[in-house]
Amino acid sequence: MHHLSSIADLSAENIRAIFSKADELKAMSATELNTRLQHRILANLFFEPSTRTRLSFESAAKQLGMHVLTMNEHQSSRVKGETYLDTLITLQAVGAEIFVIRSKDEKICNELAIQMSRLHPNTHIINGGGGTLNHPTQGLLDVYTMLQHHSDLESAKIVIVGDIKHSRVARSTCQCLNALGITNISLVAPQHLLPEASEFTTSKQGTDLDTALENADIVMALRIQKERMLDGEIPDNDSYHQRYGINSQRLEKTCPQALVMHPGPMNRGVEISSELADSQRSLISAQVNNGLFIRMALFDLLLNKQ
Repeated sequence: MHHLSSIADLSAENIRAIFSKADELKAMSATELNTRLQHRILANLFFEPSTRTRLSFESAAKQLGMHVLTMNEHQSSRVKGETYLDTLITLQAVGAEIFVIRSKDEKICNELAIQMSRLHPNTHIINGGGGTLNHPTQGLLDVYTMLQHHSDLESAKIVIVGDIKHSRVARSTCQCLNALGITNISLVAPQHLLPEASEFTTSKQGTDLDTALENADIVMALRIQKERMLDGEIPDNDSYHQRYGINSQRLEKTCPQALVMHPGPMNRGVEISSELADSQRSLISAQVNNGLFIRMALFDLLLNKQ
């Protein structure tokens, strides 16, 4: 592994190595962590809005002793016409070795990885979220969290409900699960928010949440991405919650110990009730915490050439 543009870049062995490294880093003291990558430089290039992902990468780097350069499109020479590649070349010249990139352009991370491998082979690119297709670190942290809290994930029934059509999280999480041989996944959404069946060949698709929830072990709710929809596609919040929102009453259809997840940002009372989001069955905070260690693991593996 030299870059991470997509979960497709990773073998099952790669994924397990990342999870193992995250476990290793979790067991270290703050002092030990702070010397792992001391004075190495991360460049965070976020050309789409982000809170959790951007701050998670930044915190992960700083806890490993790294310096962080953060920029967004409006504060960069991109507004003057500079290309993505020239931006990276400039940042490499001032010491950046890892670039985390978030963009609406679904192809840009892979294209830059190819170009930077040729021009500066000691640099690394991580996709921090690309269009509607890829969010590999979110997929990794979701599956890492599932494995921590379910003893037999291969036999578990997993339900993902929400705006599947526009969700890079759903795509990356399903790809990561599939890479580990986990295929009992049901995708649920209003018909117009379901993807093409060819995109999720190992998953079931449907519009009836109550049926899908029967005997489910893990339920993940996704945000309705209104910013990616035409006006006629945007559902009403109340009617959406009535049909597709996750709450305690709905969870009675699942296994008794079923767990709930949400990648954030979360719209309480729309995708998930506040009561359930804050309950003992919620893994939402665990996802955020695990995201920190998954990103630390990637930095460590890439820069320490493991």
